[in-house]
Amino acid sequence: MGFFERLEWALCASPDGPYGVMGYLGRNPIPNAERGHLMSTKATVWLAIGVILGLLVIGAMLGGGSPSEEEKAAARATEEAEDAEYRLKGFHCLDEWDGHHRGLERLVKDQLHDPGSMEIYRTRIGRLNEIDQRHVVFMEFGATNAFGGMVRNTAHALVDHNTCEATLVNIY
Repeated sequence: MGFFERLEWALCASPDGPYGVMGYLGRNPIPNAERGHLMSTKATVWLAIGVILGLLVIGAMLGGGSPSEEEKAAARATEEAEDAEYRLKGFHCLDEWDGHHRGLERLVKDQLHDPGSMEIYRTRIGRLNEIDQRHVVFMEFGATNAFGGMVRNTAHALVDHNTCEATLVNIY
């Protein structure tokens, strides 16, 4: 008799009879002599669920627990450093969805013959210039001209670091 067969027999044997309480969970508590089953299918499922829940409880008790104050402070410092670098690169001024600068987009659309035809291909932003607290932004876009042809251009602007307001410098 193997380990699992002995385990099944131990779980099923009780003073209530050879199948005990577990035998009442299934449809057919009498073992199937042809297949050699000692427990019904339903009882086996309940046993498996119990074992999995037991392992989860043991894993939770043995788990690492809550982080110490030093670990929390280190995580906070790392997060603040990443946020400061993110702001220095100027990404806080760009739209998180598609990476465009909405203020620059409005300024450029005001200059176009057909504003509805504008397509933005790429927006690039430079690191913070600490002298004047601005970022340089280049936006590559396309729009139709007066003759109906699609023309690709680049807009150059300066963006204030604190307010994220754009000042259009040039379209070329």
